Amino acid sequence: MLEEINQNLKELEEDVLLKERVELRVKELKTLLDQHLTKRQRTFAIYHQEKKDVEALKSLSLASLYYRLIGKNEDKLAKEEREMLDAKMLVDRMDSELALIEDEYAYEKKRLDDIISKERTYQRLIDEKKTLLKQLPSVREDITRIDSEIIKKKTMIKEIDEALRAGEHAQNALHQASATLNSARNWGIYDIMSKKSLISSMVKQNKLKSAQSDMSRANHSLERFKSEMNDVQKTYTDELTFSGFVKTFDIWFDNIFTDIHVQRRINAARDDVSSTNRSIDDALRSLKNERDKLVKEVEVLEEELQEIIVEAR
Repeated sequence: MLEEINQNLKELEEDVLLKERVELRVKELKTLLDQHLTKRQRTFAIYHQEKKDVEALKSLSLASLYYRLIGKNEDKLAKEEREMLDAKMLVDRMDSELALIEDEYAYEKKRLDDIISKERTYQRLIDEKKTLLKQLPSVREDITRIDSEIIKKKTMIKEIDEALRAGEHAQNALHQASATLNSARNWGIYDIMSKKSLISSMVKQNKLKSAQSDMSRANHSLERFKSEMNDVQKTYTDELTFSGFVKTFDIWFDNIFTDIHVQRRINAARDDVSSTNRSIDDALRSLKNERDKLVKEVEVLEEELQEIIVEAR
């Protein structure tokens, strides 16, 4: 059984190793195809306009009557026909180029699809061989150890991904809260300067209500981020740690006695939002760096495991 699997793996290996190169060529051809299609559309539009100009000069249009009256209709018509033919030749040439690119793209795409299919078969055989090898004492321990390490690191990556999503969501909420606070601050200043006109006071109150609502949403997002960060710390057994920087904002504007006091509370909230955003930036940067490190470690482990499985006899 092992001998048969090894033979099949050997036959598939050469094609599977070509995948990255063929993927790159497919991507290049797709970009080239899109560029040529865009250029062809512009060129055809020029040809279409030149054709319309020729047809206009041949008809009883105002343009043709004008050129006939001044005795230059034939010269103008000949010039427009030359320009139309030049544009048509360019369209035809681009159609030929497009056909060649489309043919190569279709060929390479089919080739890539075949390689992907063979890659699936290759991986299935690797899994089958791995199951058989686990019964052999000589390699069972190494396979089990590497499998365990891969699962552990992938779990860490999953936890970090969830924390990254929560952090980005928290930042979006904070950006919205910051914008609303800035607007509330500006309208508060305008309300003071305008000596509390009816319109400015109404707008200011609406802005304050919006600020309270956005800050509540930011609080919810921050609590979710804090929870996800705690999960990362529990899962991660190395040296990755985070300080408890996430705070809950408390900003309410009911029963405020003076406009100046309102402005002070808005400014304090703006400072808190700005400071928390910077802390989240630092945390996300650390998370992304740690994620990149883990992904590379998983790749190395998977290559090591595959090498053990492929070379085992």
